[in-house]
Amino acid sequence: MNVLECAHLTKVYHQGENIISAVKTCDFTVEEGEFVAIVGTSGSGKSTLLQLCGGLDTPSGGTVYVNGRDIYRMKNAELTEYRRKHIGFIFQNYNLIPVFTALENIIMPSLLDGRKLSWDHIYELLDILGISDRIHHLPHELSGGQQQRVAVARALINYPSLMLADEPTGNLDKASAAELMKLLLKTKEVQHQTLVMVTHDDHIAAMADKVYRMDDGVLTLDSKFKQSIGM
Repeated sequence: MNVLECAHLTKVYHQGENIISAVKTCDFTVEEGEFVAIVGTSGSGKSTLLQLCGGLDTPSGGTVYVNGRDIYRMKNAELTEYRRKHIGFIFQNYNLIPVFTALENIIMPSLLDGRKLSWDHIYELLDILGISDRIHHLPHELSGGQQQRVAVARALINYPSLMLADEPTGNLDKASAAELMKLLLKTKEVQHQTLVMVTHDDHIAAMADKVYRMDDGVLTLDSKFKQSIGM
């Protein structure tokens, strides 16, 4: 079963008289339970593609299906609700609300969705991610690695079937990045999720089931990626 499917997806930006093709006719599918990495140079269109996959930007053409639903046929309110229930986002810059505690940041998506909080689920996430003793701290009282773990917990709180991660280890040191990936893959297995990640880190990309390369808006499967980095 395909959790994510992009068909003939394009994104064009107009800057004055210039036309920038950020994503060029992308056909892309991700099966349930897969971990897919997208690599490429800065400005190649990786983050734009991820935003289109998650309904955070509007394509110039083509379609995006998540769990069989064409998300761009939804009205704005419906798409917002669908994202909250089915798609989890992890960003490089954490995007935590600075005046909320770690716990308040984590449970916010459930509160916005009107869900009854599952404290068993919350405590399981806190335990897996190793932040049970930091839940009453504000973001500025946490290390970068701890803030990113809070962001991961927030992304996972509503049991999303699809996780989209944009350079989640980009602001972390090597040890923290490795620990975060270990925890992220563990929660992926526990919650039976599909993960699509944009990354500059070849060693992280090598953990994926499949690696795609983005080059000037064109996405291709890199079947020899692990060989190219000696793995």
